[in-house]
Amino acid sequence: MLNNRYLLKHDRIFLDTKPGLVPEAPVDISGMALPYLYLSVYPLHVPRLYAAFETSKGDPVLLLESSAFSMADSTTANVSTPMLLPTLATAWTNAPPLRQLSWLWQIAQMWESFQDEGVAATLLNDHLVRVDGSVVRLLELTADLGCLALDQDGSGAPTLVSLAHTWQPLVTTAHLSVRAFLAELCDCLEQGQLNAQQLCDQLALAITICAEEQSVAYDLAVYTDQGPTRKRNEDACFPESGTSLTLKSDQTTAAPQLLIVCDGIGGHQGGDIASKLAIATIKVQLAPIMSSALSSDSTDLSSIEIMLAIEQAICAANDEISAQNDQAHRQARNRMGTTLVLALIRGAEVYIAHLGDSRAYRISQHSCQQVTLDDDVASRQVRLGGSLYREMLIQPGAGSLVQALGMGPSKMLRPTVQRFVLDESCVFLLCSDGLSDSDRVEQFWVSVLKPLVDGGKKVDEVAQQLVSLANEYNGHDNVTVGLLAARVLHNSERMVPTTLATQPKAAHAPGETVALPHPHSSQMQLEQPITKRLEPRSVSSQPPAESSPVEGAALNRKTSQVILQKVGLIVLLLGVLAALAYTLLPGLRRYLLPASPDEPPAETSNADAGPSILPVPESPIASIDFVVGDYLRIRQSRFAEPITDLQSEQIGSCN
Repeated sequence: MLNNRYLLKHDRIFLDTKPGLVPEAPVDISGMALPYLYLSVYPLHVPRLYAAFETSKGDPVLLLESSAFSMADSTTANVSTPMLLPTLATAWTNAPPLRQLSWLWQIAQMWESFQDEGVAATLLNDHLVRVDGSVVRLLELTADLGCLALDQDGSGAPTLVSLAHTWQPLVTTAHLSVRAFLAELCDCLEQGQLNAQQLCDQLALAITICAEEQSVAYDLAVYTDQGPTRKRNEDACFPESGTSLTLKSDQTTAAPQLLIVCDGIGGHQGGDIASKLAIATIKVQLAPIMSSALSSDSTDLSSIEIMLAIEQAICAANDEISAQNDQAHRQARNRMGTTLVLALIRGAEVYIAHLGDSRAYRISQHSCQQVTLDDDVASRQVRLGGSLYREMLIQPGAGSLVQALGMGPSKMLRPTVQRFVLDESCVFLLCSDGLSDSDRVEQFWVSVLKPLVDGGKKVDEVAQQLVSLANEYNGHDNVTVGLLAARVLHNSERMVPTTLATQPKAAHAPGETVALPHPHSSQMQLEQPITKRLEPRSVSSQPPAESSPVEGAALNRKTSQVILQKVGLIVLLLGVLAALAYTLLPGLRRYLLPASPDEPPAETSNADAGPSILPVPESPIASIDFVVGDYLRIRQSRFAEPITDLQSEQIGSCN
């Protein structure tokens, strides 16, 4: 028994015997606990920190949940003894080429963030990098301090050269259709010809080429229900409730399919209107991509362009709802709004986007994982390193949303879009919090959803069963469920050209600072906006404006740069004049001296948590040159003083 609470069940696997109590958490989070919090934006890959404490002997302990374990028997629909998932190296040889590319792409996407947190050595450790089918899962994180995979200058900090050395043994046993490409890619990394973003781009392009002959069948169903206690249904879905479809990947290549779940925000006026308006707007904005009549245009779009089109459609939906709020003079908590989670199916690709706390889950033979990270106060506090997630859940206002559609201008939004290329059968569940509250998905996935992965149940029956379970075990809210069951019919073995691995010189100089987007965001600039190229229509009855906020973003940025330059010169001149005045006029100083340190600081009042969303300011407080939605984290340098517990052993995993 660990800490009089955690019972040892198997090697490094503990059972919490007091799950009703909040897990232990330190007052000041430091050391190896911090990277787990900062990297919580990768819920598919990084375990969540469950508890952190010291033993009676003073040894630090970190307990993890959602680690790289299989929690279900692969042959039955029963919870089994937790088993370690296979390592990537073990599963590599027998994996199809598309999966091999996908594994490396997932690692490449995490590389820079892991470097920033000093745990990139994790991605070089064969024992820690595990796989759950097509998804890379990490057993735990390890610090870079003392890493043996040195770069050329012997600093001990892992680099892309270190990553190339780790991948070299995999290249020799890679599938023939991708072996030459991967060999050339590793050579380019070793020679310093690629940065991390270029590595991601090259692997993403290789995946697109390799997946062109991938054959996948989809079964889709969606249901929404008012629930036993609500007077009206503020949820909305597309296709309409009760729809059940069967599609093939060649059909969705020509005419992609949408699956949308919206949850009108409780306590706000017109939540049902907002959810329906969001769906109507997104359908109109994405119509050029969805229509088979325009397949010659839409099929030529890259994955980045598709992701940008989805983001722009979400922003357009926000503008439509905000416009109605403004016309009705609704302010703050009286504004109608909605959350959103959607799936766009195109060929063998599934794009998942979300805003708010409506969720997407991915269910495989071995696990059920939350794909999206809730846009609420609790999740934000975790990713800023302020608290453990389960500790935050008991705090007042922890579930308050930090962003949703209709609450403010689109420039304040940060929608998340992810791309999945399917090389194995799996199920995607999209749902409102009427189902996901109280961990009902985690409770019932083995008995209800896993048989759908195995092909033992029909998708419409499972969707209706989930609605019934939500009404029975939750029942306090509307519930909407969208299910997408994917079955791989044929694995593509299309040859990836070797020349694809070569890349021109990096666009940025080695010492240049570049603003990077969110790990799961596709925010980057194109020469021509997707919404303009495909000419979406407006859902509003008002005549269209000369340019939408999204279409005019590039022009606004250029104008802003000119204005900022002029403002900067003025501020500089004022600063010089102020310095001269301060120096030459001593009498002025007494008005500028800081208050006495003995005087207490002025108190600030904290607003009540109130309803389920935080008010959004109508305009940014300051003009800072960051990508929209970026947050600034200020912390003490890890090199300011020795950190004694960076190499502390993690002796527990709690699942």
